[in-house]
Amino acid sequence: MDVIEDVASYLQIALDESAEDPTAVPRALGVIARSGNMGELARRVGMSRDGLYKALSDQGNPT
Repeated sequence: MDVIEDVASYLQIALDESAEDPTAVPRALGVIARSGNMGELARRVGMSRDGLYKALSDQGNPT
């Protein structure tokens, strides 16, 4: 499996679990984002790096 397939599989599991655990998808997105270059991701989505970390934290609001 390559990285894209791994990420897709992980996100699918989170989506499947989201009916019982609404935090599954935001938590998975945070894990996926932190596994890469947060500075680059923040730049691409138009956020600060700190803001992105905060939005994707367990207490954050990813919207």
